[in-house]
Amino acid sequence: MTSKPSHFDHRRTSSKAELSADEVDLKEKDDEEKAELLPDKPKTTDAPTPPQSTLTSTGLKVLALLAFQNCSKNLIMRYAVQDKPDFLYSAAVIGSELTKLTLSTLWILVVDGGSLKTIITFLKLDWWNAVLLSVPAAVYNFQQTLEYVALSNLDASIFSVLVQSKMLCTAVFATTLMGVKLRKAQVVSLILLTTGVMLANVKCETSTSSSSTTKTTTTNEDADVFKGTMATLGISLASGFAAVYTEKVIKTQKSHAQFDRSKYSLAYMQVQLAGMSLLVM
Repeated sequence: MTSKPSHFDHRRTSSKAELSADEVDLKEKDDEEKAELLPDKPKTTDAPTPPQSTLTSTGLKVLALLAFQNCSKNLIMRYAVQDKPDFLYSAAVIGSELTKLTLSTLWILVVDGGSLKTIITFLKLDWWNAVLLSVPAAVYNFQQTLEYVALSNLDASIFSVLVQSKMLCTAVFATTLMGVKLRKAQVVSLILLTTGVMLANVKCETSTSSSSTTKTTTTNEDADVFKGTMATLGISLASGFAAVYTEKVIKTQKSHAQFDRSKYSLAYMQVQLAGMSLLVM
């Protein structure tokens, strides 16, 4: 026979429930006070973190190879034109473009495993890009001609310093044509580069005037230095404009491409550019 719960048991049960509720409230208050004392944790977002740009060993090797290629090119061109030989600069430009076309074609055939048919197919599919590349192709031809003029009137070391002003021209064209914003460190670097180019030019003029023995020789050498300096500045302007224009064309064509450009390597564009350079010559 079951006994009914007494009034005392009911009151004891209710008091236990009230105590447990009070304990929960006290625990919540303690947690809130601890949370206020702790420093705020940064909010985590789902946005992907940008990858850090690191220069690999392969990148260092390529950079060293490009530096060696650039220095050796200036020395070889200076050696070829220092005695002012009788040959057309345009013929030398055509020879370099033919060499570029031949090497790019061999790269496609041997390394990429392509064929002449794939090259023709690429040129047909990307014919409008070839038309747009006629502008930088003509500018590059003009730039190579100015290189022969500059190196025939300047020493290779002076030319190598002065031609670095193309970085300043590239930055100016990138800011005006593509709306690129430069950081403070980049602006300071460009100012230092411009200062170094100006000091190299002053040193070049001083050494030329001090080494001359007669007034006529001084005048001729000063004229040669001025001609070489103007040609080098023309190279910088042409190189900066052509680089920014080519990048803009490539980005525009990638966004509006009607075929899969990832199937074709950079060598196909080199063939395209070299072909347009030979056509505009």
